[in-house]
Amino acid sequence: MKIATVAVSLIAAVSTQAQMRINMSEDSPMRKLQIAEFATTNLYVDSVDEQKLVEDAIRGMLEKLDPHSTYSNAKEVKQMNEPLNGNFEGIGVQFNMIDDTLMVIQPVTNGPSERVGILAGDRIVSVNDTAIAGVKMSKEEIMRRLRGPKDTKV
Repeated sequence: MKIATVAVSLIAAVSTQAQMRINMSEDSPMRKLQIAEFATTNLYVDSVDEQKLVEDAIRGMLEKLDPHSTYSNAKEVKQMNEPLNGNFEGIGVQFNMIDDTLMVIQPVTNGPSERVGILAGDRIVSVNDTAIAGVKMSKEEIMRRLRGPKDTKV
């Protein structure tokens, strides 16, 4: 099961010096989460996309921590790794979505965005006269708008 793999990966990634307390008693938060997921999947009147339900729960938990803690599923990780594989051209920025606005983490050294003066901390609110901030546009759609053949203008 994929969730078990994720859990094992998370546990393995934790430093050996870190203390971990896993409480699996009847009143533990983990047990409560398992029961809620089980009940929703098996007792809810309509069919439920169990994978999406669990991923949304993970995203919700991490959103409560701070603006930098995020969860990425396998598809999103693949898309994030595309720049490392050189499979596309784009404006050349690393970014995060914060409060529905694209915030530049850093421009790619000698990339197109750095050459035109985009700096870390800049917020991009529109692309080609189309608003991308405050409109609930998916990260994938925003990335699609920022990509294109080399030397095209955005």
